[in-house]
Amino acid sequence: MGTRYRIRDLKSSNGVFVNGRRIEREAWLKEGDEIRIGSMKLSLREDGIQQFGEEGLRLDVLRLNKWVSKDKNLLQDISLSILPQKFVALVA
Repeated sequence: MGTRYRIRDLKSSNGVFVNGRRIEREAWLKEGDEIRIGSMKLSLREDGIQQFGEEGLRLDVLRLNKWVSKDKNLLQDISLSILPQKFVALVA
């Protein structure tokens, strides 16, 4: 009772994500939070950390830009994660 958990990203190249958002340095966790480190998906539960298995490939895009002319950028530093077995289309 009264125990809190904190997760730290020690300057990893792929980042640490809590509930789909990349953390800067650290984040406080609560029960039910989803943690992603690389291809690992974890969940904080009352009785400990549970690992989830997923089939497929996860795609992380960081700071995507799409210049269509010298002065026009359609996508400006867009970051997103596409989870396995999800279909995503970017339409401009």
